[in-house]
Amino acid sequence: MPELRKIMLVENEEEIRDIECLCLEDLGKFDITSCASGHEAIDKFHSEKPQLIMLDVMMPGMNGMQTFEKLKTLPGGKDVPVVFVTARAHNVQISEYMKAGAAGVIAKPFDPITIIKEITSIWEKHSAA
Repeated sequence: MPELRKIMLVENEEEIRDIECLCLEDLGKFDITSCASGHEAIDKFHSEKPQLIMLDVMMPGMNGMQTFEKLKTLPGGKDVPVVFVTARAHNVQISEYMKAGAAGVIAKPFDPITIIKEITSIWEKHSAA
């Protein structure tokens, strides 16, 4: 199983994006590509070649699900696991995200200490599949 190093983080709220980046870079030692919108993530996908994408659900313009669907149509996009990071993490929504093909869901607000464990666990399950 390859080690997870490159994560693309897609979050429209700057403060949340900054906290996530800080946690992932400082605590997890991941290489983070930060995107403020779905459009930016799609534009950067090929040049950045992320191993995993963390995707906010509620974003203006192109929401998380629309971004997810578009990413899956890009060459290589189906092979990159997507983890939704959302305040909309009730059982019904989680079931919808997983049925759509998400690798996992992390609820907001998240615990900065445990988010690394959650991402690593999702990566390991995806890599084993």
